[in-house]
Amino acid sequence: MDKEMLAAIGELLKPIQQDITGMKKDITGMKQDITGMKQDIGRLKQDATGMKQDIAGIKSQQEEDHAIIKALMHASEVEKAEIDGLTWTVAHIDGRLTGVEERFTEIGERLTVVEESIKDIDNDILMLSECHGRIETDVKELRKGQERIEAVVKAIGKMYADHAIRIQVLEDKITA
Repeated sequence: MDKEMLAAIGELLKPIQQDITGMKKDITGMKQDITGMKQDIGRLKQDATGMKQDIAGIKSQQEEDHAIIKALMHASEVEKAEIDGLTWTVAHIDGRLTGVEERFTEIGERLTVVEESIKDIDNDILMLSECHGRIETDVKELRKGQERIEAVVKAIGKMYADHAIRIQVLEDKITA
């Protein structure tokens, strides 16, 4: 009878052990996902750093272009005879500024993509945090169930010990 009860208790504990094992695997998977997201964030930061360097280069180029325009304007005031040459130079500079504007547009688009990716990552982190909270709640409930089972096992053990004492007393009375 006692072996049957222990076997039954063992059967009751198997699903709990399997659930705990499953949860450990889920948590390990989530940790790997978080590690992947951290790597993605690191790459995004590197991309942003590269874009900042690009912007700094563009600003430097723009300042250089601005200095050229000022020099050309001064030269045009000093020597009106070089108007044709200055017209060509201004057209050339205008083409460079168009290239700069296109680059700014491209950088703006990249920044938009980065911002959207960061929002997605923030949403993923929020979702993972919520999942983690639910898992913690489930683990607490499983622990409570385990404590109840341990209390039942302890009570059964005490009953078994009490019965063993009673049987011993009865055997002593029979043999006496």
